[in-house]
Amino acid sequence: DGAVGGGVRAGADSIAIGPNADVGGEFRYDAGTFTRSPDATVAGGVVEDTGLRGDVGVTVGPDFVPTWVGTAYGVVANLALGAVLLLAFPRFSREVADRVGGDALTSGVVGGAVLIGTPVLLVLVALTVVGIPLALVGIAAYVVALWVGSVYGRYALGSWVLDRLDRSNRWVALLLGVLAVAAIGFVPWLGGLVDLLVLLLGLGAFGVGLFGLYRGRRSRRVADRETVAAD
Repeated sequence: DGAVGGGVRAGADSIAIGPNADVGGEFRYDAGTFTRSPDATVAGGVVEDTGLRGDVGVTVGPDFVPTWVGTAYGVVANLALGAVLLLAFPRFSREVADRVGGDALTSGVVGGAVLIGTPVLLVLVALTVVGIPLALVGIAAYVVALWVGSVYGRYALGSWVLDRLDRSNRWVALLLGVLAVAAIGFVPWLGGLVDLLVLLLGLGAFGVGLFGLYRGRRSRRVADRETVAAD
């Protein structure tokens, strides 16, 4: 109920524009109930946007980026990272997808443990003071791992669908998984739930795969040392 130089983007259960409101741009909202005083001034008009998907809060600014722009950017970024992963680590990527399809429960549990346990571990490391630099590196690695795990989860979803259709194409699987999750993302609540599930599955399978690589290399080193000792 006041003056705003730019536009307004609001999401809440109930929104009301008072008589003293003077909005210099567009008023875009998503609410269960909405009222506007006839004395209010909105230069850019009032638009109901269900694409806000129930986001609670108010954003004020001169320009708005449509929801689909952010989604499109996410699709392109995920496809780009997925392409890099498939080209650089084709065998490992396939194993991650197979692991999700073969043992989704284990992948999901491990993913949840990594998602929740890693930040706790990093905080404990940072509390030692001398471990702060290590914690900062760990935070960066954690963020990258979340993105990689999310993309692997999408790829695994696409691979699972193609397997049900007796088809096998890693590029189609990547495209299908990324587009499917992006499309479901427009559905309130369900989109966030699916996104979380895909992240947990992909992150868990990715983590198990990395641990398997570590164990394999460690076993080879032990074997090499035993061979040298025997000689």
